[in-house]
This record gives sequence, C-alpha cells and structure tokens, in this order.
Amino acid sequence: MIKKRPRLVVTTEPNDIMQPIEIVNMNVEKPHHPWDVVCDRSSVLGSKFYLKGDESRRDLVCDSHQHRFDNEVLCFHHWGEYVELMRIRALYRKYKKLRLFCWCAPKRCHTETYKKWLEAHI
Repeated sequence: MIKKRPRLVVTTEPNDIMQPIEIVNMNVEKPHHPWDVVCDRSSVLGSKFYLKGDESRRDLVCDSHQHRFDNEVLCFHHWGEYVELMRIRALYRKYKKLRLFCWCAPKRCHTETYKKWLEAHI
C-alpha cells in the first residue's frame, strides 16, 4: 500500500508582504514611525541640485540627481548616501514598509531615485 504524502500548504502572513514605498510631503505629515526616513537637505539624502525658485528646472534637477546617483553614489560605496541607503534597506526589510519624506511630493522629486533603487534591491 502506497501512502500519500501530506500536502504542503504555504501561507503568507500579512506581515510578510512588502508594502510599496511611499513618498510623503512633510507639509502634510511629519515622520513619526521607525520606517519613516527624512530625505530633504537636512539629511545626507538631500538633493545636491537646486530649483532656484524655477519650477521649469524640476526635470533638470531630478535628472541631474539620478545621473549623480548612478555615476557617483553607486560606483563609490564610501559615499554617505550609500551607507544611508543600506540602513534604509534594512529598515524596509525589517518593517516591510518604508516612507520617504521630502517637501516636493506629489511633484517629481529626487526621492523617486531612492525609491526605485530600493524597490529593485530589496
């Protein structure tokens, strides 16, 4: 007589699901959870490029930030931004959620660069 093996049932607990990374405007809400990270110029993740009061420069500023990130931060891991990204990635893995705070959202923002990288490297 052949015994059947029991079926393996895999369940995903709600706490095991990674939530999408959010970009939150600090004019609307202030960071208050351990998975909230400030990304404005008061932090190492602040953009090095300025709008100079001209909204027409937003794409140029965000594209410049992305280029700098791709060509400097990721190539030379000693940069403070890279170390901070590793810390943030660990937070995301631990809490399964992450909120990046800046002053731009919902407009295009340099934090989109970090969000995209973190989602691809989790």
